[in-house]
Amino acid sequence: MITFTRKIDESIYLGPNGEINVKLIGFKGKQAVLAISAPRSIDVHRGEIFHERMRMKSNNPKGEKLAIISAANDTTVVTRVYN
Repeated sequence: MITFTRKIDESIYLGPNGEINVKLIGFKGKQAVLAISAPRSIDVHRGEIFHERMRMKSNNPKGEKLAIISAANDTTVVTRVYN
């Protein structure tokens, strides 16, 4: 793992052509606020969503469609549907 130190409005570019941009845009309490720009072909997930997706895929041997559901402010949103 590589570690970077960034100031607000500084970026880190990833990929062979820098197609993924991770920018520190501020802090909210003790949390860093990041902006991530990536091609649509690349999934970007928070860690807990990524791990839930992997768990769902491993528990789905038939390959049925699965959805990640999130709820906030009394609204339920399907964030992704996976085959």
